Amino acid sequence: MSETGLYVYGLVPRGALERAPDLPGVDSARPVELRCEGGICAIVSRVDLDRFDEEPLRERLADMDWVERTARRHQEVLDAVLAACTPIPMRLCTVYQDDAGLRRMLDEHQEGLLAALTELSGTLEWGVQAFHVPETPAAPPRPGGQPGETASGTAYLQTRLRQRHAAEHAEAEIARACEELHDALSGLALAARLGAPQRPEASGRDTPMVLNAVYLVANADRARFTQRTAQLGSALAPRGVALRLTGPWAPYSFVPAAVGGAR
Repeated sequence: MSETGLYVYGLVPRGALERAPDLPGVDSARPVELRCEGGICAIVSRVDLDRFDEEPLRERLADMDWVERTARRHQEVLDAVLAACTPIPMRLCTVYQDDAGLRRMLDEHQEGLLAALTELSGTLEWGVQAFHVPETPAAPPRPGGQPGETASGTAYLQTRLRQRHAAEHAEAEIARACEELHDALSGLALAARLGAPQRPEASGRDTPMVLNAVYLVANADRARFTQRTAQLGSALAPRGVALRLTGPWAPYSFVPAAVGGAR
């Protein structure tokens, strides 16, 4: 039989959960459990090390279908925790070779982890993505051709120049709209982060992403934040900006210190 290690989904304060979520882990044959040390409990499940140790894991991470399935199961476990408390989410495929290694990490970082859990308590992460939905530009007249059917070369160049100026103006307007959006939502959040816009193959949208932001929002302000996002989306639509709200998520982007990277 293969040796097993502990796959860690997240960390919560001791007593925040009455029991582990009643879910299978990333290995569907093994359930999710709690392992506690001091004032912190880790949400874990057992995995075979011949599949999750460093070398085999490197190969599996090259399989996007496997990564997607594992990430979905990882997120399902964390989502089951969010109703009870805000966890510190661990990075995908954080694995400890044995209980002793996990306990050692929890013991050595106890003070910082407890401070982080206190800071994040009662909050969740929300994502807002903005996309530019441009109007379809009119085709410029072609130079040359038969009189009455096409424009002169001068008219063609003037048209192209006007289109370029219009595109530059539209780009400036989109940047201004995104700045206004981010300022408004940051005012409702405890913290905010801007990320690089995603490419269309990652975002799933054909139109370009012009804002990719995450916000740490107090649970008490959840309705206000989501309603304001919807209002801003309606206001920005005539300016060629479409919004997508995602969440709530465990606060991946706002953990004060890097946690995980087992071994």
